[in-house]
Amino acid sequence: MDKIYEDFIKTFHRENLMIENQTQTFMDFFPNISKDSSTYNENEISITKLKNGKFFISNGASKGFFLERNTDIEIISAVSEEYRKLQKSVGKVTDLFGFTNRYFENIIELFPNDKDSIGLGDFTAEFLGRTNNERIIGEINIDNLFTIAYEANGNRIVLNKNNCIYIYGHDLATHHYQKINGIPDNTFYTIPQINSLNDFVEAFWKDFFTK
Repeated sequence: MDKIYEDFIKTFHRENLMIENQTQTFMDFFPNISKDSSTYNENEISITKLKNGKFFISNGASKGFFLERNTDIEIISAVSEEYRKLQKSVGKVTDLFGFTNRYFENIIELFPNDKDSIGLGDFTAEFLGRTNNERIIGEINIDNLFTIAYEANGNRIVLNKNNCIYIYGHDLATHHYQKINGIPDNTFYTIPQINSLNDFVEAFWKDFFTK
């Protein structure tokens, strides 16, 4: 039994499980995953299905996450077609365990599909207060953004319809990120080496499969 599953089972009683610690290949469990992730097709993952319909996915060693599969993304228009396909193929990820990439270790939800993820949500007023009520600053239009990841400190990783990635860092320690010229501090930043949705997804799976 892998270490991350041992840690999981200590806090989640077996009576809540339907299928426990079953090994499958990445391709078998995610048959509709993008070809950009095909590098991992033959990699084995450990699958535990919970009675609430969610899954616990482990890399068989030290990393894992909860997964909720769904198709409700169809009702949301504020996303790119590439993100729509990704979300339907993977599902909503929560509670990442053991991730070591600094850009994932603080994430609590990934690849959401709900209307609350459109735009900046509760941070809209804060952003407008820093931009004199301008909703478009530089190349960023807050009405064309969708949050694809939430951090525990409230920061949001957002995607526009051109699949460009930004982080909205309302309390950001900016040494991890890159300032954008003309954009107010403590709003939008870029993430080094993660400029697009494809970059983000590749970085996620690379971290997950690195043991």
